[in-house]
Amino acid sequence: MPLQLVTPPAEEPVSLIEAKAHLRVDFSDDDLLITSLISAARQAAETLTGRQIVTARWKLILDCFPGPSLMGVPAGLVFSLPGHAVLLPKCPVQSVFAIQYLDMASNTQTMPSSDYTVDVACEPARINVQGLDQLARALKELPKRVARNSLRSAVYAGASVIRDEARLKAPVAIASLGSNQPPPGTLKRSVIMKQIPELSSDERQTFFVTVRHGKKYRKQGKKGTLSQDAWYWRFVEFGTVKMAARPFLRPAFESKKHQAVTAIKDRLSERIEQAVQELRR
Repeated sequence: MPLQLVTPPAEEPVSLIEAKAHLRVDFSDDDLLITSLISAARQAAETLTGRQIVTARWKLILDCFPGPSLMGVPAGLVFSLPGHAVLLPKCPVQSVFAIQYLDMASNTQTMPSSDYTVDVACEPARINVQGLDQLARALKELPKRVARNSLRSAVYAGASVIRDEARLKAPVAIASLGSNQPPPGTLKRSVIMKQIPELSSDERQTFFVTVRHGKKYRKQGKKGTLSQDAWYWRFVEFGTVKMAARPFLRPAFESKKHQAVTAIKDRLSERIEQAVQELRR
């Protein structure tokens, strides 16, 4: 049972003086032993009866909210009743201090007291969580909403990490290579990413991090003097028989692939949380 003692009783139901009087002990040699036996007796009685004899604070930990499965994980039947009620295994219950849970980003949140009621009159006491039926129905619509609105944004965030690193690693000529050659910095400016529609769908998104090249990109900007035609990028990335390779795309991917995955997960988690909140309104 996932039950943890947070604050033990401040005192025992029987004092040391009362116990020694009952035992007819008038010396102090066994005070520590008698004190420990009082505590052990109280704990044994609580375990046997299932009741808390002296006020203490306990924490109940569950794997999920009670009731029907929300995300494919069965609810804890031992601790739940119809109507999404949580049974509290210790009684009598004086009050519930707080209900906390982990959100989609694994951050601890505290549930507002207006979202649940506590019935301490019955035994075992129970907590009735409001709104879980509506949330369960809303979550059935979540995959469609996430696929439609969130997946592309998440993959975009991951591809941006690779693109930005490739731009940092792209070499820049230290001087002009001639009037007919692209100006220094063209390769860095030409690193882009783009979504590939024919390889994308509601369940899959594909982005390429590549280099812009072609004659149509030579005269860019308001004055037509900015070139984004890095036609030579393959020579830089892979080298030639006359020039050693100075790769920037592959190293960018290798150095930032784990960070890109983290960016995808973080953005997707954020968008899922937003979608859940919108569905609950």
